[in-house]
Amino acid sequence: MKIMSPIILLICGVIALVGVFLPWVIFGEMSISGWEAISDFGIEGATEPFLVFIGSILVLVSALPAAIVSANPEGSKKVVLSLCILASIGAVLGIGGPSRFLFDAISNDVIEILGYGFYMSYAAAVLALIFSITTIIYSQRA
Repeated sequence: MKIMSPIILLICGVIALVGVFLPWVIFGEMSISGWEAISDFGIEGATEPFLVFIGSILVLVSALPAAIVSANPEGSKKVVLSLCILASIGAVLGIGGPSRFLFDAISNDVIEILGYGFYMSYAAAVLALIFSITTIIYSQRA
């Protein structure tokens, strides 16, 4: 049980990152992935998928060492705590971008064009935040 949260956190980071490369917007037969939006419009024009990209990288970079340290019975709880705080910051970035994108889609009444890559990234970022917080709580108790 001790190592499961960082591993699930790592999986959430991978899923959020993969979601950036899948369709975020679908117009009939045409679709645009988050990565294509970043490439075509730049960071200023595609802030939302860029935040997910950076957030998921931050989750991955912090969850992998947290999983390795928590696998060691003598691993430092403070290291896992610090890494999971960093992962939760990445998860918040990953939630903030899609939330803004979703709000814009709802307010413009175009929610039906949102693609599965968007939903995948959003759900994975929410789960990453949940598991980073549970790991933080668990590492403080143990």
